[in-house]
This record gives sequence, C-alpha cells and structure tokens, in this order.
Amino acid sequence: MAKPWYKSYVQGVSHTLQYERITMPQALSRSVNQFPDKTALIFIDSRISYKQLDDMANRFANALINLGVKPGDKVAMILPNMPQLVAATYGAWRAGAVVVMNNPLYTDKELEYQFNNSESSLLVTLDLLGPRMIALKPKTPIQHIVVAHIRDHLKFPKKQLLPILAKDKHRNIPPTPNVYECRLVQIRFLKNRPSQRFVIN
Repeated sequence: MAKPWYKSYVQGVSHTLQYERITMPQALSRSVNQFPDKTALIFIDSRISYKQLDDMANRFANALINLGVKPGDKVAMILPNMPQLVAATYGAWRAGAVVVMNNPLYTDKELEYQFNNSESSLLVTLDLLGPRMIALKPKTPIQHIVVAHIRDHLKFPKKQLLPILAKDKHRNIPPTPNVYECRLVQIRFLKNRPSQRFVIN
C-alpha cells in the first residue's frame, strides 16, 4: 500500500517506531513500583499517588469480577474527568474487560444505541446521570450500574458543603436493584439487598 505522506517527512525522521509491547495495566504497575508515592492524579484540591491509584484500580477490578464481569465483557463509562474514571478504566482492564467510553452529553437515544451496539453489560456513570441511566437500562444489555460522586475526592470542607451549596452537582441515588454506589471506607457487597455499595476510591 502506497504511503505518500512519507514524502513530507523531514530527512532523518523514521517511518516507523519500535513501541514497547506492554499493556496499560502493566504500565501502571511499573509506575507504582518506580514512583509509589509520587502524584498520579490531581483533582481540584486532592492529590492521588500511584500507589493509591493502583489500590483503587485493584478494588474496582475485584468488584467487577464479583459482579460477574468476565474477560471480553464490555464495561461502559459515562464520567467527566475525575479520579473514578481513571480507576474504573484501569480496573476494568485488569478484570479483562473492554472499556467503552461514552460522551456525557449524548442524548438518551444516542446512549441507548451505544450501549446496544457495544453490547455493554455494566455501566459506570456519574450520580447526576444516575436516574436517567436507571430508566434507560431496560432498553439495553446493561445488567449493573455503578454510580460515582464528584465530591468523594474533595477535601474538607468542600466535600461536606457541595451537596448543600451546589445541589446541582450532587444527587443521592435511591436504593435500586443492581445499582451500586462508590463509597470511601471499604468494598462491601450486600447480597440480596436492594442497594449495594462498594469502594473504588
């Protein structure tokens, strides 16, 4: 196959590169070994180290496996740039799942198509979108929904004040079957209960 763009390359620039054959989870593990206490993520006024991110990813991977996610399954994400998105992505990869990113600005019709087309079986979403996604779930292959809150990685007093002063940035999700909330203390699976909670952060 002809590659005419090579003619535009400056003399001395290689036409190909030798990339290291390594997966993204392996790359994270290497960074954790080399820089465990260095900052991996900055979110508003919080800093998360590589070691903390690694722990979050492992927790989420285990949670997905406990929910029945198997290698090759599709895990959909609808999150803004926040720590849970990074942890959930690495966690899904570590569980062997395929990550399917979605735009939070998509309409319900567009998301319904995306979920069905990708055959996603689990969705990780923002609490503000929770009620919409719960209503959309029966029209899709999604079996489980994990809800994340923006305030979980804020420091005092922002974390406590956000639900009061910025109600449009926080939403409590009522107990719903197969809907799970991310919380801070530990991973807990309350089987046969209407609402289940676990931690990735």
